[in-house]
Amino acid sequence: RQRAEKGNPQADVISGLVQTALYQLKDEGLLTPYTPTWAEGLPAAYKDKDGYFYSFWQTPIIIGYNTQYIANPPASWQDLIKDEYKGKYAIGSTSSQTVRTYLIGMLWPYYDAATGDISQEGWDFLTKLYANAYAMPTDADAWKVYADGTVPITLNWFGGAKAKSAAYNAPIAYVKPADGTPVVAEGIAEVAGTDQEAMEQAFIEGWGKPETMAAYANQVGQAPAHPDAIALCNDEVKADATMFKAQDIDWEVCSKKMDAWFEKIELEIMP
Repeated sequence: RQRAEKGNPQADVISGLVQTALYQLKDEGLLTPYTPTWAEGLPAAYKDKDGYFYSFWQTPIIIGYNTQYIANPPASWQDLIKDEYKGKYAIGSTSSQTVRTYLIGMLWPYYDAATGDISQEGWDFLTKLYANAYAMPTDADAWKVYADGTVPITLNWFGGAKAKSAAYNAPIAYVKPADGTPVVAEGIAEVAGTDQEAMEQAFIEGWGKPETMAAYANQVGQAPAHPDAIALCNDEVKADATMFKAQDIDWEVCSKKMDAWFEKIELEIMP
């Protein structure tokens, strides 16, 4: 919609999009740089180096496992291709933001800056990943088969996995890879061409300040990105917000490359 309204923008602020989407809008000239005061202290992973957008939420994309059925969990994303995990996890649709994020996270270690693409080793890994996965029927209840041990490993977003495992009364523990786990971060930015600049900047300023983020996080259980906001949260949110190490991924590069990557995955890798 923002693309369609480029010549006559109706919105002043865009909020809730993840890194790759915001980088695409930046490249298309649809955002204007604005740096709120709360950008100070925000980790570099959660802000555009040119000041076009800043993230306020963090959502780790995780490997979770049912401890009733998995005694020796994988130590990393790369471990999933081992024989012992064959049929123990499923890969969702590439239309899903969560799925796209963990596939990018698994491909990123194979990104070759010299060629600007994924190495053949990376594509070979992904081929094995799909071959080792459980073929989930389209009408299957993914959490039912997680709970009964049919597919006891879930590749998911942290908040959803936490809530669903509780709803299905199924235990869950999380893999914490040494090189980190992909983190989706929702951001906020000023729309290029806004005629309400003072108002939208005041909104961005108020929305992202640590006190606002902490108050909202304590209500909904979402983890803030800003360390000052995390410090103001309740103990459960603090624990969730600091549980995982964020994988070092250049999301700006990924935003430019991922359409071609997913075309290759869908046409050449997926069974």
